[in-house]
Amino acid sequence: GKAIDESVEVSVFSKLPRGEYVIYTPVGKFSPDWLIVFDKNKVKYAYFVIETKGSARKLDLRGVERIKIECAKKHFKEVSDGKVIFDAVSGFDELRDKIELI
Repeated sequence: GKAIDESVEVSVFSKLPRGEYVIYTPVGKFSPDWLIVFDKNKVKYAYFVIETKGSARKLDLRGVERIKIECAKKHFKEVSDGKVIFDAVSGFDELRDKIELI
């Protein structure tokens, strides 16, 4: 597959320190694993991505993890007026596909 910096202009691609950014949900604390900030069509996006151990399919995620992901999506949408996208992906190909839809 293509490297991430070949598909969009990436300004930040960073592993977040564990517990550095915490989202409080009804089922416990949740911390994203990765932060990607990229430019697409001259618009800057921040994209928080979590690791899902090779699978981001909702059916493959445990119930509590799925709830935390849904809470995080709502959290970032609300606090950023829709400018920060949070999602769970299983790898670069899935991330690239989601970025192309933006």
